[in-house]
Amino acid sequence: MNMKVRYPHLHLVDWPFQTVPDERFYSFMADRTQPVFDIKTLLRNLSRRPSSSMHLMWAWFGAGKTHTLRHLEYLCKTEFTNIVPIYIEFPKSTKNFLDIYRAF
Repeated sequence: MNMKVRYPHLHLVDWPFQTVPDERFYSFMADRTQPVFDIKTLLRNLSRRPSSSMHLMWAWFGAGKTHTLRHLEYLCKTEFTNIVPIYIEFPKSTKNFLDIYRAF
C-alpha cells in the first residue's frame, strides 16, 4: 500500500484531528453506547409521528455535535428512511425564534 505522506515531518499520512468528520466515519459512533441508544430512540419515536418537528443541539466545541448529526443523517438514509433530516448552522445574529425559523 503506497500512501502519500502529507506531513512527513510528523510522519503522518493525514492530520488526525478534523473540525468536520470525514464522510467515511458517519456510519458508526465509536464506543458511544448511550448516545447511539438515545439517537435510535429519538429516530424511532420521530418515525412514528405524522408531523414534523425541530430539534436543537448544543454542546461545547469538539464535543461531537457534527459527527452525531451526520450519524443521525446516515441512520435516516439506511434505517429510518421515512425521516428527512435537515441540518443548518445556528444563525450568528439570532434575536428570536423567527430568525431560527427563517434559517431553516
